[in-house]
Amino acid sequence: MYKPQQLLFLVFVLTVFYACTKAGSPINPLQEISGYSFRYDVNRIKNTDNSNITVSANGDSILTTTKSNGSWLLSNLQTGIYTFSFSYPGCGTMKIFGTRLIGGYQALDAVSLYPVPLYNVTLNSDSVSSDGFGVYLYGFFSGQLPSSPCIHLFFGKNINVSSDATNYIYDFAFTIEGALDNIEFEIVFPSELFISNGFNSGDTVYVGAYTDCLLAQSYNSNARIFYIDPDTDKKIYPNLNPIRSNVLKFILL
Repeated sequence: MYKPQQLLFLVFVLTVFYACTKAGSPINPLQEISGYSFRYDVNRIKNTDNSNITVSANGDSILTTTKSNGSWLLSNLQTGIYTFSFSYPGCGTMKIFGTRLIGGYQALDAVSLYPVPLYNVTLNSDSVSSDGFGVYLYGFFSGQLPSSPCIHLFFGKNINVSSDATNYIYDFAFTIEGALDNIEFEIVFPSELFISNGFNSGDTVYVGAYTDCLLAQSYNSNARIFYIDPDTDKKIYPNLNPIRSNVLKFILL
């Protein structure tokens, strides 16, 4: 049997708990978050069926997949800070870091996924030069090309230049409209562009290239063209073909 003092204390605790719950402020509120994710093909055309894109939160322990219209929903998430990943076989994986969940409902911006290119790029080793006014670079694509192939160039000061942010100083991407198989390209950079991006006159500059779907994303205002890994502070381009071209070098005049 409860003593009067114990009974009064129990009534007080229950009253406080009921008041908090009634006010809609549970001690540990849960979160519901939703959004859309869409897939595009190599020619920038959005898929009519956007099902089975995997959406995961903080690793693979919390995940769902999209419906045909690209919608997805995650429920009963604990409050906290989350990293969301969006992936589909053959596409680059996009990530969104630092999403803070505080309880209740929240919507995430739409995320677009593009295929990793299957065609390749080669730089012409006899045709890179610098004449003091500009840098002239030549190369060609090979393989089955989309209507507008894209090349992503990375410039650095050592032969290990790559898309890893620790191995390049400056990067540049462009696309070619109406391409055919084995198409050649030529691009000219003003010398001042390299000077303003960390190079000095007289430097040996190394360049490597990847094919990419980078510029296709400019057609979707909500699409992200890269993300920053907060652990390494590196810029990540998710749609690069992992095969780098040959590496060339030139003296910046």
